[in-house]
Amino acid sequence: MEQKYTVELVGPGLSLKKELPEPVAHELLVWLLKGGRLQAQGAAITPQPTQAEVKVSAAPQPAGHTASAVVSVREFMEQYSPARVPDKIACFGLYLREHRNQREFAKEDLVGLFQDAADPLPKNLTRDIRWTQQIAWVAPSATNPEMYYLTKKGEDAVRAKFAKELVQKTRFSAPARRRNGAPDDKSDTATESSPDAT
Repeated sequence: MEQKYTVELVGPGLSLKKELPEPVAHELLVWLLKGGRLQAQGAAITPQPTQAEVKVSAAPQPAGHTASAVVSVREFMEQYSPARVPDKIACFGLYLREHRNQREFAKEDLVGLFQDAADPLPKNLTRDIRWTQQIAWVAPSATNPEMYYLTKKGEDAVRAKFAKELVQKTRFSAPARRRNGAPDDKSDTATESSPDAT
């Protein structure tokens, strides 16, 4: 069971109490210890002192319960054994949602996660994101086409640990070729074996 923390913000005309998962509570604590600096339009802003008081405390836990350690992205991947790049992208999407309270992600987030996991960065991540989208494991955000979210189908694939039949159904499809034999998109000339091996 994941350790839960209660965050309480109290001030003039304000009283907010919210329960957070341990990783989010730790990030908030680090932010507060650094002075609570906010980023707005590329410039750092330091909030003016107020009478508000923030309290962070651990929620009551069952007897004998010990706080769980923060799960790294590498540890999370080892639970599900993703092999292909789309498998890893779906795995990253579930990790972000469950351990960083982040439901949407951009290409830059994936690059950072590959680095955090000490996993080689794919040679054509843009193509691989499109591949993951074509098999309906991720979908673009309704408010920002540069952001993606993990679909129910993608989550099911992760939970099933990328069963052999799922892998067979989601093999890489080369782009349609023109009459002269050239591919429609020259950037997508990779074969099935190339993305799978990445």
